[in-house]
This record gives sequence, C-alpha cells and structure tokens, in this order.
Amino acid sequence: MKWQGRNMFRFLLLLSVVVITFLATTGQSIPIVDSVWDKAKHFFAFLVLAWLSDFSFPDRRFDYINLMMLLGYGLLIELIQWYLPYREFSLLDVVADFVGCFCYLFFASSLIPMRSRLCNGERVLVSD
Repeated sequence: MKWQGRNMFRFLLLLSVVVITFLATTGQSIPIVDSVWDKAKHFFAFLVLAWLSDFSFPDRRFDYINLMMLLGYGLLIELIQWYLPYREFSLLDVVADFVGCFCYLFFASSLIPMRSRLCNGERVLVSD
C-alpha cells in the first residue's frame, strides 16, 4: 500500500514522457495541439514533468539533478527534431522547458503537504 501513490505518479510520468515524445516527433497534425502557442506547450509540458518527477520519487527533494535530467530530455527532443524534415531545432524551446521546470522548483516547497498526503507520507524532508 505504501507504494500506491508513488507508483501512480511514476506511471503518469512515464505516460507523459511517451506522449510528449510522440507529439514532439510526429509529422501528423493534431489540431488541438497545433492551436496552442509552441512556447506555452513547452512551458506547461515541463512544468507537469517536473511535478510528476517530484511526486514519483517522494524520498528525495526536487533539485538541480532533476532539473538537469528534465532539461537533458528537452535538449534530446530538440536534437531529434533537428534531424526530422518536418521539425526544427529551437533553443527558445529549451529555454521554455527551463522556465517550466524552474517555475515548479520555485513553487515546490508549497506542495510538500500535498505531496506527503498523496504519496502516503513517504516524503523525507531535507532541510537546506
């Protein structure tokens, strides 16, 4: 039972990575996705990925390691897009990814009570 909360968030994290990777590399036009400003998509995608990665591993706090891993994923997507004829590489997309992650990092401390409740109290708080 202890793992129920964190397993749900890990499943959602994996699902999000799969969906985001598909959307970032597909040549298909998806109207509901295409209608949103590109930088906003990056911002919200990485805000959600940061949240899910934090809640997926409640025994450690969200820090620069998480931030670097998520930014590495964002850069990997951009590098893949560089080789796709129907996509293009954009450093501004990576900046939007960073801003989304950083916004989560800024508000993460206010989510500690919710994270503890949702992850069955498994969160170990580490003071700075």
